[in-house]
Amino acid sequence: FAQYVEMTAEMTIVPLKDSSKDSSKDLSQDFSKDLSIEFCFPIRVYWEDTDAGSIVYYANYLKFFERARSEWLRRLGVEQGKLLLSEGCMFVVSEIQTKFHFPARIDDLLAVTVKIKKIGHASIYLHQTAMIQSGTADVSTSVNTPASQLACECSVRLACVQQSTMRPAAIPKSIVSLIS
Repeated sequence: FAQYVEMTAEMTIVPLKDSSKDSSKDLSQDFSKDLSIEFCFPIRVYWEDTDAGSIVYYANYLKFFERARSEWLRRLGVEQGKLLLSEGCMFVVSEIQTKFHFPARIDDLLAVTVKIKKIGHASIYLHQTAMIQSGTADVSTSVNTPASQLACECSVRLACVQQSTMRPAAIPKSIVSLIS
């Protein structure tokens, strides 16, 4: 993972390693047309994100994943407030499965990713990861974490619902065309 992500203050689009494709092919910024592309958003761990042991409180990974999903949609040109006003619909998390692998700590820089797994009529299935970037300090022990250590991952099902009824609704065609 580290060889594909270069952390900056900006969001990064990350091509996945795929031996069946020419690795020199530039996938550019149009990741929405290729489901093998991940969106990556950097998040720094602050005191407010940690528990008494100075590690990220487990529920905060869900917040990190939400921020990355929101920025992914924003990068596609989808503003969720405008979507609600214009289409009367919104995306809600209808299912999530989370696995914790390694604790992130205060001052760690995380690369939080979003990858589309499947697009349905009213649902989008995603896989997300929070990777601790190499060389980020663990101030509690003054030891650096291994290069790109997986901290947490989740599988998420986003449901498109009508705001007025909270019932499933077809994903707007304008959004389907951006992500499929």
